[in-house]
Amino acid sequence: MTDMPGKSYSGVLPPLTTEQERLAVRLGKHVTMLSEEIGERNLWRDGTLDATADYIEETLQSMGYAMSSQAYTVQGTSVRNLEVVLGGTSLAEEIVLIGAHYDTVSGSPEWWRALRR
Repeated sequence: MTDMPGKSYSGVLPPLTTEQERLAVRLGKHVTMLSEEIGERNLWRDGTLDATADYIEETLQSMGYAMSSQAYTVQGTSVRNLEVVLGGTSLAEEIVLIGAHYDTVSGSPEWWRALRR
């Protein structure tokens, strides 16, 4: 079993710092782009996986990261994994792998809109 580090927070949260407010705005723009502008992203929504991968690549490249991708075919559709490698400083020989899906299940934007109501 895996445990999360630290303790759960309870009580009233402190106000956001200026930097946290800026981060919340930036993250909100990404969520809006992915959930509302691009919307549902899967093999059955033509072009949405490419649009999402392009958005992620452009965003990370604008932050100075070098991107690479591995293309492969699923049910006759070309899709790709995206990769950014950040070299370590104190433990350069060690690797930390972080993964995330950028596709969605059917009906996911509607779920997001209902959650925000």
